[in-house]
Amino acid sequence: MYCFCLSVLLFLTPFEVELSAFETFYLATVKLIAENAAKEFTGEMSSAVLDALLTNKMKAFELVRVLYSVAPVSFVHSQKSTLVSTFCAPQEVVTGKELTMHLVKAAHTAKTVKWPLAPAKKENKLMYYQTAYNALAEIVMRTQNKIEFYSGFLFEEHKARGQLVFERLVDLDHTWIYPVQLDAPSSFVRTNRCLSQGQAVSDPSNHVLIHSSLSVDASMFSAFSQLPGMLEEVYDGSQQLTLDKYELPEMPADLINQNMCMPTLLAVIDRIEYYIMSTSKMEEPPLWMVQLLKKMSVDTHINVRLFVAKLVCNRPGVFSPFANTWTKHFLRLVLDYARFCGNGINLFMVEMFSVILSWFYPGSQGDILSTAVDPTYSDRAVFSEVFEFLLKNSHEEKTTNNNLLLLRMLVEIWKDHLDVPTQLLYDWLTESNSPRMNLLGVQVTGMVLVNEVSGFLDRYMIQLLSHCS
Repeated sequence: MYCFCLSVLLFLTPFEVELSAFETFYLATVKLIAENAAKEFTGEMSSAVLDALLTNKMKAFELVRVLYSVAPVSFVHSQKSTLVSTFCAPQEVVTGKELTMHLVKAAHTAKTVKWPLAPAKKENKLMYYQTAYNALAEIVMRTQNKIEFYSGFLFEEHKARGQLVFERLVDLDHTWIYPVQLDAPSSFVRTNRCLSQGQAVSDPSNHVLIHSSLSVDASMFSAFSQLPGMLEEVYDGSQQLTLDKYELPEMPADLINQNMCMPTLLAVIDRIEYYIMSTSKMEEPPLWMVQLLKKMSVDTHINVRLFVAKLVCNRPGVFSPFANTWTKHFLRLVLDYARFCGNGINLFMVEMFSVILSWFYPGSQGDILSTAVDPTYSDRAVFSEVFEFLLKNSHEEKTTNNNLLLLRMLVEIWKDHLDVPTQLLYDWLTESNSPRMNLLGVQVTGMVLVNEVSGFLDRYMIQLLSHCS
């Protein structure tokens, strides 16, 4: 019954008549929704009571998400709102922000406070955090147009207080195993086609912009508080509002994209990029992106790093001004993921490499990015280790051509920062019983020589030349 009500609400076109079914539903249930959303857990609760409360809170947060994704600001965040008036009754409406502030506090607390007891079903715990986060994101997107709200409530963490975000949105116990590529994925084919033709590489994701208008000028939410600051201005209903049918961003079918918070996070990034603060002319990453970069550190759970990387792959254009930084994190993730899953060059790795190529390959970004990466000594070691990993996993018969293409393009952008594993090439070239490995060795050696990779003619190649002569 609950799912049926949500489905009906999502397809309703509210406010076409003076009193719609949408309005009627929320006017009748707003107090109950707000009450369930704000209920707190206690250590004295049994597992059965805890699971029942969890279910009610999840339902409440999902209804909040639908409300703020569909309704205009005048219905949820204004002094003249009948919904706010119903929520405040029997008290008078003072600011028109009472309902929003109550729900923000409830959702923010839910997504940051650690679960007190283990529920009967582990997936319920994960879904609880996800529904709370999605509800909070919809509230922020509907009512706020200052970046501080987005950074403080949707991305910022307080590790010392145990207030984590992404560790609670991602299943840390699940193992994401992508298949080894047999055919080049569409993103890689598109990248190669565009680059070979000297064309700009477009963002492979489908940007579905949020159509609802941002109409409230909000004062800053305190990023260090559980409660939002009071808004300086109250929406009075005089501004023109436009509301098209609500849409979440479309994404390709994917293991990580199935996370229910992925489309919400992409909608948040789209809102920030296209309506609030574009990254296109920034010299330093914005605060919200800094929080994502922190989650790419090696001490973060591999699943969280994969989730953030997929987020970047879904919106590569937004992150391209800081491609140097993200590339280094991507490469370290490739190595760690390879150790973790151990199944060669899989589709997700190819997707990450495709994004890197779209950022750096000559002609891909015009004058926006340099084709040179400026690595430290440790970064050079990572580049070289990734290159060796690709070499060692490039000889599968069905994937050799695609992998060689990937290697060639990466050599062209890394040639000044790469230590070629010449011992490996020497072994391939001198292998007496494997013509196929001999051929692969010749092909890779040729691409390295053509690109004049620095330091390549070391003692192994001198030995090889002597052997050939």
